[in-house]
Amino acid sequence: MTPRRVRLALVTPGYPPRIGGVERHVEVLANGAVDAALDVEVLTTDPSGRLAAADRAGGVLIRRFRTVRGSDVFYLSPRMGWWLLRHAGRFDLIHGHSYHAPLALLAAIAARIHRVPFIVTPHYHGSGHTSVRRLVHTIYRFFGAWMIRSAALVICNSEAECRLVRTDFGDDLPTAVILPGVEADDLIGAEPFDVVGKLILTGGRLETYKQVERAVMAMADLPSEYRLVIFGEGPARPSIEAAIRAGRLEDRVELVGRVSTLDLARWFRSATVFVSMSRKEAFGLTVLEAAAAGSAVVCSDIPAYRELVDRLPVGRVRITSVDAPPLAIARAIEDVAAATGGDTIGPLLPTWAAMVAGVVGSYATVLADRRSAAI
Repeated sequence: MTPRRVRLALVTPGYPPRIGGVERHVEVLANGAVDAALDVEVLTTDPSGRLAAADRAGGVLIRRFRTVRGSDVFYLSPRMGWWLLRHAGRFDLIHGHSYHAPLALLAAIAARIHRVPFIVTPHYHGSGHTSVRRLVHTIYRFFGAWMIRSAALVICNSEAECRLVRTDFGDDLPTAVILPGVEADDLIGAEPFDVVGKLILTGGRLETYKQVERAVMAMADLPSEYRLVIFGEGPARPSIEAAIRAGRLEDRVELVGRVSTLDLARWFRSATVFVSMSRKEAFGLTVLEAAAAGSAVVCSDIPAYRELVDRLPVGRVRITSVDAPPLAIARAIEDVAAATGGDTIGPLLPTWAAMVAGVVGSYATVLADRRSAAI
């Protein structure tokens, strides 16, 4: 008799066509789990209400749920919670993503009620990124801690994130560090855009904590040959636009919005320098992607980024204070721009295939432990 395929639910605040690090992470994992012969359903939100409530992509069944008042900040989705409470028992394993949205908590509650093993990848930053979010996180902390401690396994994206999770929720947590990956060959093979002068690239989910406006302000201290391209969307876009207007930089800074995976690879290949002045990250995926594509990097001095330095060639990266003034950022950009080139760094980088293998292997271990405990 052919063994029944493991039924996996991946619960995530966002999923493509939305763009972001968590979205990309879960998409790769979902497709990889299908290739590993798992039955995969992704449960996610659609704040816009414009996407199909259910569809399939690459063998993955995707269910999308509306959020309260179309929120893409807190991702409150009672509809998803109600669906999980009714249907969580159909799965053999539930894997929640992102501590910073309540969906993983809903998944943990439903998993407990239906006695389904629960795994969480928290993508944990430690707190909210605005005064309102910090207040909400303080209130949420009791419930979030229960969610983390209810997990059969907490999968972290870096050693830095793992240390933070253990500090905040307990050294006795069952944790594993499984790095996200970079498809270096795809990045290196992408065709650069036709760019005049030196291109600085930054972006992602445009949130206040990403400090994209610092790269904008640094442009005033850079020669006119430098141009800045910002990709992505998010609530910080109005403040970024205001910084562009305040610096009278409309002719040197371009916001390109959401871009496809292919076009993002082309922007990485086109960039002389990639800048990320983020205050908090669980992992430095865009930093690694930029470096793999051949760009130099200027990034903030945070634990997740410091952990990556040994994977990048000497001279191609500058780490600066998260509060560095625009002039210091500009000087760092000029320094690394003069040091671009060198050997391909693809062999130094983690791969998505290794991430999928590690996570799917963790699934097998958790399920085996569950069976052993039942005997």
